[in-house]
Amino acid sequence: MFKPRNPRYNTIDNTVLTSYNLYNATSRPTNAFNSVNFAAIPKGRDYRSCFRLKGDYFVELDFDGYHLRLLCDQIDYKLTSDSAHEQLAKTYFEKNTITDEEYNQAKQINFHAIYGKIPERWAFLEIFTKIDDYIKNLWKRYENDGKVLAPISGKPFTIELKDMNPQKLMNYIMQSLETSRNILILKDVLRYLKNKKTKLVLYTYDALLFDFYKEDGKETLEELKEILESGGKYPIKFKYSKDLSL
Repeated sequence: MFKPRNPRYNTIDNTVLTSYNLYNATSRPTNAFNSVNFAAIPKGRDYRSCFRLKGDYFVELDFDGYHLRLLCDQIDYKLTSDSAHEQLAKTYFEKNTITDEEYNQAKQINFHAIYGKIPERWAFLEIFTKIDDYIKNLWKRYENDGKVLAPISGKPFTIELKDMNPQKLMNYIMQSLETSRNILILKDVLRYLKNKKTKLVLYTYDALLFDFYKEDGKETLEELKEILESGGKYPIKFKYSKDLSL
């Protein structure tokens, strides 16, 4: 299903390996090794069913509305543990029961807002006025100081960056923040799994994939959930399967 340049180059004992590169403008990892990108495995079942377990299940822990929650944390906009997209959909459409179409529309609105395109129709809402203020303040500091430091890591984004604009700067900040928080989470996850058979096998930005062994007990999944959620601040969803067709 995949076409690596050298089929044997990144396989050891029938285990396929990959590599992440953190050294790019935002620090958000890219994934490519031997021409295969496992951070973007195609959705087709054939591409996903070719992966085999060593344990009992592939278990994916997926953050709910991750970038949206990270941004809301920066602008001090409170979200509950319910679906972030659904919460905002109820605000946009002023109703308590949201249709699938409205939910998907809200996801699109949120996606555009995260990347700086605030919808005019809802620009008066608190979340969007706060996002707008956040973008403007970032840009003001960037122009006045010649740089802005990313939260957590302190990574500097300087005026040496090409073709920068307010929305792009905010996007760089959010990608760096996501990466920094994930690195700290991965550190705790790997430490927790050190003496267990369950292993972390894939990192895809807003989700972690584990090769789970039932003998480790369901409390292992509960503990991993606690680590990722940080006291319920960043809720996660579970998916599991015998292959990657989650």
